[in-house]
Amino acid sequence: MKIIIFLSFLPIFIFAQTKSLNLGGNNIELGMDEESVYELLGPKFRLDVDEYDNLFISDNSSDLTIGIINFENGRVNKIVKDWGTGHKNNVAGVFKTLWNIFRQFGEETALLKAMPTETYTPTGEEYSLQFYINEYRYVDIKIFHSIYIYEVLAEPEI
Repeated sequence: MKIIIFLSFLPIFIFAQTKSLNLGGNNIELGMDEESVYELLGPKFRLDVDEYDNLFISDNSSDLTIGIINFENGRVNKIVKDWGTGHKNNVAGVFKTLWNIFRQFGEETALLKAMPTETYTPTGEEYSLQFYINEYRYVDIKIFHSIYIYEVLAEPEI
């Protein structure tokens, strides 16, 4: 009987994981209201907002960026988790970070697509690879002078 109950709730758990991302030990969900996010993260982290309504979350003691949350109409629209690889440029550190990210989705993660992107900025070109896990989540690997790995959870663009 317990197995039947567990199996009936399994799709709900999987769907909930699809639309939430852990930032600094706190689960942030797409669609969460802005006030709840501030109440959850405010006491533990330094929070800074820019003119585009992006909330930058940093560790109080080390000023390392943990992630960025974008709000649209007072609700979470996009969450970017910084896996902290900008300071670790050795191959083993980068590989271990990627392994940890993909491992959290299971041993046989099927990617929807992989997409190379090129962005031109005033300081030069930036290259990245985006690996789409599902319609809401992708891993963005940016390569410039350093390697930066971000896990991104966002509402699908229509």
